[in-house]
Amino acid sequence: MDKQGQTANKSGKGREEYIRNLIRERGVPIMTNAAYKKLKSKPEEVWITNPDYRSIYEHNGRSDGLLIRDSVPRLRLEQKNQNVAGSVDEKIPYMVENLREGKFPEPKVVFIVEGNGYKEGAVEWMEREVLKHNEMPGRIQEAYFYRDADLFMELFDEIRD
Repeated sequence: MDKQGQTANKSGKGREEYIRNLIRERGVPIMTNAAYKKLKSKPEEVWITNPDYRSIYEHNGRSDGLLIRDSVPRLRLEQKNQNVAGSVDEKIPYMVENLREGKFPEPKVVFIVEGNGYKEGAVEWMEREVLKHNEMPGRIQEAYFYRDADLFMELFDEIRD
């Protein structure tokens, strides 16, 4: 991996950890998807890291997080961070298409896109597409778009109340 890719990867991992720390501060246990699946007795509330889903390519995809409450998946998180020019912004249409095709089964799906290294117009395009998704007739799933992780935490707290 080139130096630029390493920097972007570290930055993204740091933002994922930032959100996990905020969730942990709220008293929500955090565990991996694999560990959660092995439990016979499920916790009342848990944040799952790397939850799986079946992607548009019909393979097992992984998201950044999933809130489960009373054994019901409530909210899925897809998070991207790009502070330097690179290829992360090419994943934006992939995330949008998975949303359009109903590949994220939760009632609420959140996309956080942070950083200033995206191609011009990429983030704005995604924001418009997420809004279009919510306006589709008969759609019961809500999608949210944020450019800041702290705004996501406001929604997280609202869902928990």
